Amino acid sequence: LCDWSSDVCSSDLITEFLPVSSTGHLILANAFLGHTSEFSKTFDIAIQSGAMLAVFVVTWREWLKREIG
Repeated sequence: LCDWSSDVCSSDLITEFLPVSSTGHLILANAFLGHTSEFSKTFDIAIQSGAMLAVFVVTWREWLKREIG
């Protein structure tokens, strides 16, 4: 990973105990570090998509049970 992503990961760890969502961490870190490129936005989307996919993978059986009844 590049130096840029390690900065974002570090800021996420530092603010982990604050009541800020992971999306908020990314937005604040990008604003603070001055990262506004298309790569930065794509990276944010990839990170959030991975988080949503992880939740779905863990909970899909429960969702299926609720839909079937």
